[in-house]
Amino acid sequence: MVRDDNNGVDFGVWKTLSPAQLSCPLDVHSGNVARSLGILKRK
Repeated sequence: MVRDDNNGVDFGVWKTLSPAQLSCPLDVHSGNVARSLGILKRK
């Protein structure tokens, strides 16, 4: 909703947010994958 990429994935309708402000919430499974890839060090 933030990025204006013109390929239909993001609509670019939230003009007040920067793409740098986007975050990705982690659940148990994505946290485990991130740990196995070495991206996340926290337990």
